[in-house]
Amino acid sequence: MIKIYTYEEVVLELENLASPEEKLLHAINFMRGAISSEGNPKFRDFWRMKKLCFELFAEETNPIKRTFFWKEYSELLKEAHRLQEIFKEEIEFHAEQIRLAITGLENEVESSDKASLIPLPLFEHVPDLKELEQKARYFERMKEKVIALREEVLGLEIRIHQKNELLEMLKKIGDRVFPEYKKIVGELTLLFVTKADRLIETFKFGKKEIRQYQALLKEIHISHEVYRKLREKFSQAWKAMEEPEVASPPKVEKQIVDKRALILKEHEQLGHLEVKSFIEKLRKELSYCGLDFELARFISGLIDENKKRLI
Repeated sequence: MIKIYTYEEVVLELENLASPEEKLLHAINFMRGAISSEGNPKFRDFWRMKKLCFELFAEETNPIKRTFFWKEYSELLKEAHRLQEIFKEEIEFHAEQIRLAITGLENEVESSDKASLIPLPLFEHVPDLKELEQKARYFERMKEKVIALREEVLGLEIRIHQKNELLEMLKKIGDRVFPEYKKIVGELTLLFVTKADRLIETFKFGKKEIRQYQALLKEIHISHEVYRKLREKFSQAWKAMEEPEVASPPKVEKQIVDKRALILKEHEQLGHLEVKSFIEKLRKELSYCGLDFELARFISGLIDENKKRLI
């Protein structure tokens, strides 16, 4: 038997054969192969070849061979009908399961308050971030389910109107899930970046806080670009904390001590109305601190203390 893979190739091959018997042999072999294919049977090719094969029986053939071929042809038709019924039941069952899954997904989207049940032990000390991260993970899971179900529906061999109905159900869910997920991730990114910048810029952190934020950075839903920038900022902050541990020359240390003493003396002599101008002066001092991390933290603390006096 010549190895032919498609209906069109078989038709071309039949045109090159001389006798009706040879044509019937190749046609019936193709029909047998179409319904015994691994995976889904090729019913469309089978029924197209069945019509062509029926026309070949109308031609003048050897009676004995014709009877033999007709018997095989008839048995293949019975087998095809049987398989088609089984396949139809399986497809309908699968389609119904997908429909139920889509309905379940609709209910999950409606019950987004269940996002609060997602455990996030690393976020316990930042409840506002925790709430947004829980929602981001919840809607990310919904998004993945929509995509997976859509792929399943596209792979179903069902009637077009049935397939379109399922796809429309998924589209309505997707129109809610995808924008909501994008919105939540945007809010989460903004909040996390704001917190991280505030922490670093005010110098109110130690190694423990840096480690906590670095751990959050690995888990939180933000873009790769934001992740890269924040990781670099945390590394610089860590490096700044390490630098004061290096012994400074005695003269430099004395200058720092003298500077603190001078600032404290001015601070003790302040009246209520002088606080605002003193804060501005401290801010200028802060901008000239350079790499002196400890002095910067000292000045930053005084700024906050004086802000309270204005309240």
